[in-house]
Amino acid sequence: MDISRYVDLHSYSSSKGFVGYVEYVGENPRSGTDAALDNLERFLCLASGESIVFTTLAFKGSKRSLKGVYGYEEADFRAYVEPAVGSEMVSKCYDESCSFRVLPLINGNFRDSGLRSACYIVMALDGVAGHLFIFSRAASVIFYPHDDTGFGVIAVEKDNLSSVFFDFFKTDSFKVNLKNNY
Repeated sequence: MDISRYVDLHSYSSSKGFVGYVEYVGENPRSGTDAALDNLERFLCLASGESIVFTTLAFKGSKRSLKGVYGYEEADFRAYVEPAVGSEMVSKCYDESCSFRVLPLINGNFRDSGLRSACYIVMALDGVAGHLFIFSRAASVIFYPHDDTGFGVIAVEKDNLSSVFFDFFKTDSFKVNLKNNY
């Protein structure tokens, strides 16, 4: 799959199949990130089938700069950075011309794959550059984490399960923002 056929890499919301996004509106971004990730994990288990991760994520600086500039704590490195780097979800060094790494996501392997850690870094910690997309073949949608502590959704086909995904976020803690014609 050529991700650039479906995603406008300069403005995700300008993608032809952009459906909308969810954002956390609560007080604690870290707990909101955990809730958003739990919802995505539940959705992927419900949709089952193959999912594929497309990533060019890389850290913007050294461990020292991540601590100083972005406020990373030592526990963040153990809990999020090490699993994300070890799984190739996030690269240690950033190169503008890096191509997408395509990684299969086995159903039920969301946490162990390093994907949860990579999404957490994007949504709650910052300090990374690049792209991260999760394509659910069964749902016919592409998800991407964003720094408003939530996920954007791009439909690959007209018949898709995006509405089911958004149902997981109909709580007081999240705001669902749908494109006008969806």
